Parts: sequence; structure tokens; C-alpha cells
Amino acid sequence: MNYGFLISIFILSITVAGCGTQPAANVFSLQANKSSATVYIVKAKDTIFSISREHGINHLVLVRLNNIPPPFIIRVGQKLLLRGNPTHTTLVNNSLSVRPLAAAIAQKPIVQKPNNKYQPKAFPEKKPINKPILKPAPIVNKVNIEAKRLNWIWPINGSIIARFSQGAAKKNGINIGGNEGAVIKAVSAGKVVYSGSGLRGYGNLIIIKHGNNFLSAYAHNRTNFVKEGANIKIGQHIAEMGNTGTNKVMLHFEIRHNGTPVDPEQILPKK
Repeated sequence: MNYGFLISIFILSITVAGCGTQPAANVFSLQANKSSATVYIVKAKDTIFSISREHGINHLVLVRLNNIPPPFIIRVGQKLLLRGNPTHTTLVNNSLSVRPLAAAIAQKPIVQKPNNKYQPKAFPEKKPINKPILKPAPIVNKVNIEAKRLNWIWPINGSIIARFSQGAAKKNGINIGGNEGAVIKAVSAGKVVYSGSGLRGYGNLIIIKHGNNFLSAYAHNRTNFVKEGANIKIGQHIAEMGNTGTNKVMLHFEIRHNGTPVDPEQILPKK
């Protein structure tokens, strides 16, 4: 299957590539289903990611607007702000309160009229000093440096059947082939922030948060073994490979850094 993967926690815009004939949904940037509502009341089975997708906003914006710390737990009846400025708009005692911004006062510069009776002496123009040209310092890959602070393994043994492509909406991760029922492992220690099948086109999906800035996503699973909020060890069995949400047995796998997709092959150990 040719690809053209959350949670904006896969914190922190996660887009799981859609498979088969169903349209892909953007789990991270959540561009679909735009809503004009400003406040949402949490219902049973809602998650930060399902609410973000339903109203077409980035999950990271949603948690920042409502000051929700990881692992982004919400409760039935809770009011969530969907629009506004995170700095000046808050939910106080579960009710909407908007603090007006103070208008900036622009101070006009004082313009002095020229005195035609006095003409200042002209000074000779200074010649520019030729300074040596310094070569720019090499750019350090911040993502790789942060990734090295964590331990990583591959989620499953199998051949890569579709690779990551930067900027390609349907290639934000890799597809790994294998046999149905094969065990899928957590690529690093962390906490489950999503486990379910509420995102059409991805089947059974698991998203795990690692450290402060990384998320990993595992899609099309036959069975999920872990629930939201569970602490996970590296190598722990979290799911079985399947073909839910697609027409071919595979694991669609992504890694996100602050919501931005990165090539898993650059993070995971070399095979």
C-alpha cells in the first residue's frame, strides 16, 4: 500500500498515515472538522486527542489553552476552552473568564526643527574596518542529541515496506511488514497517552510519551494490551500486529519530537 500519524503530545501537529481506501486523519495537527465553538464540555470516552480532532485544532494548543499537564487527563463535565489566547484567556472555577489586554501606548518621538543659522561642521567619513570573515559554527542536530538521552529499540522485527519522507503528509512514519499476531514492543520507556480505535483509518492505535519531547505511535494493531495512563518499560509487549484500519498486515510506526515527525530510522538503532 502506497502512502502519499497522537496525539499535538505525538504534546505535543501526530499524523498516522492512512492506509487502504479510507481517508487519512491528521492526529497531530488536526486540520479536519473545523469548529467555531469556543468552549467544549467533556463527555464520556472523550480524550484530548479526540476533542482536538473533532474541533479541528492542534492538541498542543488545546492543552496549553487549558493548562492541562501531562498525561493530559480530563474528566466528564469539565469545560475546555477551544479558542483564545493562552496567556490572557483562562477557565476559572470551570467557567470562562477573559482578561482584556492592556492597550500599548505609543510614545511619539520628539522632532526638533532644524536651525538654519547654525550648520554643524562636516566630519570626514570613517573608512570601514575590514574584519576577518568567520565561518559559521556547524549546526547541531538537537533532535538527535535529545534522542541519545533515551534508550531505543525497534518495535518489531520485519522489513520496512514504506519509508519516511519529510513533508509528505502520508509518509510521516514508516510501515513495517510482518505476520498477524506478531508481538509489538515499546521502543522506549514512557507513559501511554492514547490507546483506542477512535481515529478512522488507523485501526487500533497506541501512542506513548517518552521523556519531555518525544512520542511514538503504533497503528493497525490487532489487539492493544495497554491502557491510557499506564507506565511502560522499554521492550514491553504493548500490542499484536494486525490489519485494523487497512487491508494489509503491517505496523505503521511514527516518532514525533515536539509534535513534528522525524525519521524513525534516524532515532532507532541501526539494523
